[in-house]
Amino acid sequence: MLHIYDTRVGKHRRLKFNSVEASSRYMKEYLNHKDVKIYIARLRGGKMLDQNEFGRNNRCLQTYYGDIDLPIPSISVIKDEIETEGKFEYRLGTSDPMFYDGFGCIYFKLENEYKSQTSKHIFLTTQGRIQLNSS
Repeated sequence: MLHIYDTRVGKHRRLKFNSVEASSRYMKEYLNHKDVKIYIARLRGGKMLDQNEFGRNNRCLQTYYGDIDLPIPSISVIKDEIETEGKFEYRLGTSDPMFYDGFGCIYFKLENEYKSQTSKHIFLTTQGRIQLNSS
């Protein structure tokens, strides 16, 4: 399930894709829209000005600009993050209402809606119960 929040235009969509590859391709296509490219260019310009004023490694830069300088990771990285964290998130801009004027936010959240149970997990749970019952 891919959640897309675009506060610039007041859009929230939930899309289902049959693969991580398809959802990643959709995210890239979304970021290639003309209005989004203009938004990204404006964000990068603002970030450069803020870097000059506050310093390159200031924590507020990540808060206000998100992953603006990071490309969408490879499919294998996205899959690994979904496996370990249960989701993959990618954000441009900020959703802080204090900065809506001129900022806005584009947020992608890709999550696996089917949580698979592995035999290892089931075995460990069963073993724990057996040990508790035999004590």
